Amino acid sequence: MNNNKIFDFRTVALTILTILVLIPIFSLIHESGHGLICILDGKDFTFGIGITGGWLSCIGVIEDPILFRLAGGMLTAITAFTTFAILKPKLVARFKFIAIALVTMGIGEYFVGIMEGFANDFYMHSRFSGAASCILILSVLMILFSRESKFIKEQKELESLR
Repeated sequence: MNNNKIFDFRTVALTILTILVLIPIFSLIHESGHGLICILDGKDFTFGIGITGGWLSCIGVIEDPILFRLAGGMLTAITAFTTFAILKPKLVARFKFIAIALVTMGIGEYFVGIMEGFANDFYMHSRFSGAASCILILSVLMILFSRESKFIKEQKELESLR
């Protein structure tokens, strides 16, 4: 067995699978955040959801467009971080891949919310905004995978000393 692995394959595979399952769920939550602001502003909306994302358009002019734009990412980030905080005692033992997926999705959605709210033209019209999100998510995943893999390696070394 090679103890010089950078990442634990099982953790990486299960985390990626979990993220793929969470994407459509969190997309719905994201668009619901925008829809909530529409409803609170007395407006109706149309929306669509697909496997890789969704969209929502308010019918009419929104009083606070920044709040409308922020709401999607912020609601999703809050949902991810709250779910992580509630489930953390159960996740730290056997289901760390779920914890890694939730934290990664939370950080990614927080970043998207900030971009969508305060750099909307860049977010909506630049192909670099997607690249920036991907780089952030991949960086967070690499850091969390590396930490988890070191932890697993240390646990195996301790077990072998017994």
